[in-house]
Amino acid sequence: FEAIGYDSICHSALDWAGYQRGVILCSVLESEDDNEPDFVSRFFGPKVGIDEDPVTGSAHCVSAPFFARKLNKTTLLAEQ
Repeated sequence: FEAIGYDSICHSALDWAGYQRGVILCSVLESEDDNEPDFVSRFFGPKVGIDEDPVTGSAHCVSAPFFARKLNKTTLLAEQ
């Protein structure tokens, strides 16, 4: 997940014409430690001039409810 970079996203086979703003990549982390994140995310928005946004809160506003349902949790810890 950490090895994915701007070049691999922006020069991939993704059809960027279908995206308004960008792409959020997420991954669930499986750990019994409550201090570890439940999921991690990265945001790439080359169409709007953002190679990678390391602190976009809007990505977590969309991702958190999704993962809360998937993981059956009411409280999540996330990392970007």
